[in-house]
Amino acid sequence: MTALPHAQPASPRDMVARVDKLVALPEIYWLVRERLQDPQVEMRELGRLIQQDVDLTARLLKLVNSAAYGFPGRVDTVTRAITLVGLRELEYLVFAGVAFESFARLPIDQINVPSFWRHSVFAALVARGLAGVVGVLHPERLFITGLLHDIGRLVMCLEAPEVVKAVMARRDVGADPNQVERELLGFDHAELGAALAESWRFPAVMVDAIAHHHRPALASKGYLEACILHVADVVSLAVDAQEEENFREYCDAEAWNRLGLDEAMVRTLIQDALMDFLETLELITPGMADGGSL
Repeated sequence: MTALPHAQPASPRDMVARVDKLVALPEIYWLVRERLQDPQVEMRELGRLIQQDVDLTARLLKLVNSAAYGFPGRVDTVTRAITLVGLRELEYLVFAGVAFESFARLPIDQINVPSFWRHSVFAALVARGLAGVVGVLHPERLFITGLLHDIGRLVMCLEAPEVVKAVMARRDVGADPNQVERELLGFDHAELGAALAESWRFPAVMVDAIAHHHRPALASKGYLEACILHVADVVSLAVDAQEEENFREYCDAEAWNRLGLDEAMVRTLIQDALMDFLETLELITPGMADGGSL
């Protein structure tokens, strides 16, 4: 194992514990999430709660008035917007926004952060599309899982920047970056992201999928979801590198077969994601839709 400048944490949970306070989700998320768990919750109550956060209100209204939804007429009240998008879509919008904001204010310079979020958003769109194709219940939850699949990379930048630099250097000479992370730390960014998702009280299925999206065969509770994330991740990387014609050869064969995919189907999903990409990116990561690939 390659020597590092100083001792590293013994587990992903150790590393997340040190960073958790820096990226703690704001109170508005927990309040909205708590109320969404109540099947009897009233739209007006949610509307009043969301209106306490000016930025979240603006994002919600922008979303429902976007081409992605195509609702006739202008939607100008939060209560009406919630009724139109639905409660599950609302939860993903709330979380997507606050997750981005939690990291956006932190000093991360080891990686290209705009590129990171472009990749994550595109993977999220593809994951949601794949989930719909293979019949996953509530496919919008795969959008959130897709958005977070690489979040451990940001934690690693904050807590082990020298590891990130070593990984990038060895990647440039052909090494597998995930394997390098495991050599240096004993775990990779996927396991680290899963530990953060667990600390944010995400369902075990989603945590398992994030942990194993590079090696879906190791997943248990979230095996199907891990297969979806794996393919979505590979597709997003291929599109970003302008190698979408070759995405199939980089996909894990077992995951591909488990999902029952064919290349034409995935190419259609890629086109659908490209159509929604810039608008979704701007909604979730304001200011990052300009420049870059995808």
